[in-house]
Amino acid sequence: MSQPDITQKLTERIDDLKQRIAAWGKRIRRYAERSTQFNQNRLFQSDQKRLYESLERPMVSETGPAPNQADNVAFWRGLWSEPVNHNEGPWREIVASQCASTTPMDPVIITPDDVAQAVRRAPNWKSPGLDGLHHYWLKGACTLSKMYVLIRSKKDKRPNERLVEVLKDPLFDELRKEKPNFADKISIIQGDISEIRLGMSDEDWNTVSNQVHVIFHIAANVRFDVQIKTALLMNARGTREALRLGTDCKNLRSFVYVSTAYTHATRDRIGMVVPEQFYESPAPPDAMIQMAETMSDEKLDAMTPALIGKWPNTYSFSKAVSEEIVRTMAVNLPVCVIRPAIVISTYRDPIPGWLDISSAYGPSGIIIGVALGITHITYGDENIKLDIVPADMVNNATIVAAYETARRQDTKTTKIYTVTSSRNPILFGKMADILLNVGEKIATTKAIWYSYTKEIKYKYVYILLTWLLHFIPAYILDGVCLLIGKPRMFVNIYKKVEKLSLALGFFTTHDWIFKDDNLRDLYQSISPVDQKIFNFDIMSVDWEEKLSFWAAGVVKYLLKDDLKNKDKALRKKSMFRILHYIVSVLYLYVLWKLFKFCIDMLLHLLM
Repeated sequence: MSQPDITQKLTERIDDLKQRIAAWGKRIRRYAERSTQFNQNRLFQSDQKRLYESLERPMVSETGPAPNQADNVAFWRGLWSEPVNHNEGPWREIVASQCASTTPMDPVIITPDDVAQAVRRAPNWKSPGLDGLHHYWLKGACTLSKMYVLIRSKKDKRPNERLVEVLKDPLFDELRKEKPNFADKISIIQGDISEIRLGMSDEDWNTVSNQVHVIFHIAANVRFDVQIKTALLMNARGTREALRLGTDCKNLRSFVYVSTAYTHATRDRIGMVVPEQFYESPAPPDAMIQMAETMSDEKLDAMTPALIGKWPNTYSFSKAVSEEIVRTMAVNLPVCVIRPAIVISTYRDPIPGWLDISSAYGPSGIIIGVALGITHITYGDENIKLDIVPADMVNNATIVAAYETARRQDTKTTKIYTVTSSRNPILFGKMADILLNVGEKIATTKAIWYSYTKEIKYKYVYILLTWLLHFIPAYILDGVCLLIGKPRMFVNIYKKVEKLSLALGFFTTHDWIFKDDNLRDLYQSISPVDQKIFNFDIMSVDWEEKLSFWAAGVVKYLLKDDLKNKDKALRKKSMFRILHYIVSVLYLYVLWKLFKFCIDMLLHLLM
């Protein structure tokens, strides 16, 4: 091709590009004009509505003219113009006749010592695992004499060091002010739920057996991608060993096993009702535990798809096996089961929006990615009902269920309580919109790009967009890091984001109807005063308020951003927004050119 031809070709391409830019400019101007007209029209309609509401209503009705204000005032004042003598009237004779049959009793003065004596039967309790539940007992149970907490060593940290670290959490700030010595009631039991006899020494086992009255079995491995061997040893065998400990307890009043609402939310039950009852176990528990104890990781990993079958992951499968262990071993034991849905941050108590680092493996992890400007595509159906529940409501329901189990002392039937938002649902798309709106007001200074996201319900479309919006930019950024001598990290980050999103995808693209009849009966069985203290009525949740607490909690407690530099964070977000639009236009232009080049090459090869 000669020089004039090349010049002509470039001129034509430049003219074509100018025309396209001019066309896009016209579209943008038309869009801006329409947006302005729409906003003006909306404001006019709002002002017009307020104008009509402020107009004086006509003083007529079907029965004639309405009374004026002076007549109304005179009428109501006249009702109390004459004094009423409440010491006279027929009601006195009625009350006197009803009280005549009452046997007189001497007055009784109840002292604090009498209260402590009345509740002396259940002064101790035990909780395997670290969570927010122990805060409630330390704060509210004044007669609690001892709390045993099962803690394992982790990352070269001994149990007492881990406990000190946990008690430094902001969760305990208010309690620390009210009761500075609250930690004196905590006794550490060194152990591991994945080991035989919970990894406890004989001395500790005997101490718990002789002293503990209430056991909360909460500890579990909650990761969806955990190997089936680990899931079975920690979740299934750990439950068996905890129940054996409960059997040995001489004064056991209540054993609470915390499961999950998704234990039996399997593929064949999508869209169906899941009642509060035991289901058939996916496999014999003893056989599963024996396989986990004797077979190698490689063999078990190869067998995992066949073993879990209709269960979406090893976590829910191991929980289903664990519930079968509870059903068979709960004979002659006061046991109940709590099935919470997806647990998110606290709503009210002890502080709004609190959550711990373990929450990063669930939906809170997605919010972290969005807040940092990393996650732009979320795998989920915006029209499904996402079953989320606040952590404090789950804790309140757990405590009240323990009390009810101890009160009933029914060792023949095991009550199941599902803590769910089925009666007060929120759509996944609406939740995402609320969180994004909250994100416009609550930003973090640790963000690396503009935060936005879109829900995609089709898996292959999600994977395609993930490559376009996540992995291709990640490879480019890692290449830049390689050139300037910085460590490459973006591809690994997006691999973790995709893994988490796909793991949650089964629950964000399908929904179930969880029945909570037992939970409602439990809530109605306690007094109005206790309902305020231990509130777990999901109908009382305002989702916009709750989600704003959740977003702020993720930024404050997971990203460790105290939100003191709010203005700086919002300015940074505004700058990222402008850069995002500029880079997006350039990125789309390059992708279009590459696509067009590939098509031209393909056509050239075919011709």
